[in-house]
Amino acid sequence: MLLGIIDIYGLEYDVDQLVREASYLGTRCVKTYDFADMDSILKKAEVLDLSEEGYVIRFKSGIRLKIKGDEYVRVHKIISFATPLALWETMVKGDDMEGIRKEMPEEMQKDFDTIISIFETKLSAFIAEVEVLTENMKLKSDKELGLFMGQHPEAFAGCKFKTSKSYIFTMRSGEFHEKLNDLDPKKLMRRKVFTAFKPKANYLEGYTPSSVMNRFNDNV
Repeated sequence: MLLGIIDIYGLEYDVDQLVREASYLGTRCVKTYDFADMDSILKKAEVLDLSEEGYVIRFKSGIRLKIKGDEYVRVHKIISFATPLALWETMVKGDDMEGIRKEMPEEMQKDFDTIISIFETKLSAFIAEVEVLTENMKLKSDKELGLFMGQHPEAFAGCKFKTSKSYIFTMRSGEFHEKLNDLDPKKLMRRKVFTAFKPKANYLEGYTPSSVMNRFNDNV
């Protein structure tokens, strides 16, 4: 898509010149629209569908102003909640995941489902590891276990999660699941558990953003 051309003298091509250059290059040229005033543009932007991002207003001075369509802006806000980091935070808080999913366009729900599935798998793996460690240490008293953990860190070297051993005492006391599902923000155990698989810089192993997601992310 050819949006504009500025020549070596700093002069901008007019619409007719752009159309000719686009034809020469074998590409599309940006569409042009005529509006009577700003209100007309804003009203039209309110009814644009998702496939139309919006308009770029070009003033005589060359200054440009971008007007986004209402539907595009609405979906973009929803997409901001569909990144690995944002969904990780949403799961930590115990927000209504199904409600968020229903708000998303159908073509973006696959990304949502994939991210949530990965987190759920990681959480299940974390819990399973704590359960295995607890079972392996069941013959030791709390005192013996504390001493063993301090004196033999190598015994936990094969753990997938570095912090899983920290919850053996909570699991053996029967409080692990209750505390994990406690959504009170003042109770930090749930967040600490989830931190074991928190994405870094929105990178989540096993997830590749769809072309639809990339399109919106490129316009952030």
